[in-house]
Amino acid sequence: MCFGCFSDSEYRYIQTTNDSINSEIQQHRVQYSEEIRILLLGLSGSGKSTIFKQIALLHGGGFSTENRLAYKQSIICNIIKSMQKILNTMEQMDIPLTNSDNEIHQNYILGITNVNEQQELTRQMRLALRELWRDNGVQTCYGRSREYQLIESAKYFFDEVERIGFKNYTPSLKDVIHDQTETTGITEAKFRMNGQLYRLLDVGGQQSERKKWIHCFEDVTAVIFMAAISDYNKTMMYDSTKSRIHESLALFDSICNSRWFVNTSMILFLNKTDLFESQLVKNPMSEYLPEYTGSNDFESTSQYVKDMYIKLNRNPNRLIYTHFTCATDTNQIKMIVDSVTDTLVRINMSDSNMVI
Repeated sequence: MCFGCFSDSEYRYIQTTNDSINSEIQQHRVQYSEEIRILLLGLSGSGKSTIFKQIALLHGGGFSTENRLAYKQSIICNIIKSMQKILNTMEQMDIPLTNSDNEIHQNYILGITNVNEQQELTRQMRLALRELWRDNGVQTCYGRSREYQLIESAKYFFDEVERIGFKNYTPSLKDVIHDQTETTGITEAKFRMNGQLYRLLDVGGQQSERKKWIHCFEDVTAVIFMAAISDYNKTMMYDSTKSRIHESLALFDSICNSRWFVNTSMILFLNKTDLFESQLVKNPMSEYLPEYTGSNDFESTSQYVKDMYIKLNRNPNRLIYTHFTCATDTNQIKMIVDSVTDTLVRINMSDSNMVI
């Protein structure tokens, strides 16, 4: 192109337009490079969605009444399905109801077939659920829940049946945090902390969902891997011969040492510490992990599980940032998220050759 063919004013216009376009492109590049992208991975049931909701509550504007109402049907569905699961398992384990009068309530709950369509807990449902939850046979079966698949928030919601059954019930923030809904596909949230933009991606944890993770791998700043430390005595839903903790370790191994994450910060959340601590009393770790020969106290056992994960890292230059978490504890998660984001900002600045 011959710029001599243009007048001075036309040349200045072309130059100004070109400079403007280049400036806009640079702004987009800077904005993209400054965005911290976090991928949330782990087995289904590890607490990923709970952490996701906690961050949305703390830094994403929270949950409006409309947002919370969207969880109502899921909560009601979980309550009914959980009791049905217990009742069916009681039959398999040959555990009878202590109070024979509860058989009518048992038949009623098991007879609900359109569970996913329930919009409220009716008076009859509340009565049946309340009386069954008080039955010692149900409590015995619940106490053996590690032997079958029962959502860990079941007790929380059974204890709240009367409140949830109120007319015009709206889930509380605590209800929303405790609701367990399987993640399928990819859920995304953006939030700002101290002027820094974050993009959080929650990826479906079921085995059938893992093939979709590949679409999220490129250029993420960090991976938060969720592992339920309480899984040491549990088996997989699809195969009762497979240990959940060993399945989680295998998944962590494949992610931590994946070529997609060579330059990615790795953060390990050992979640469900509250359940872990209470389980140790009745279920010593050595009974499920025979290679463990230490004390059965929280500090020793939790350190052992942490070491099981850390030892899988084959990159000597990579530091695995580890946190023990209870995803339903909002105050604790706030402190941990603050610590994690501070670490990521420092890493991001260092990678950008900025002075810290």
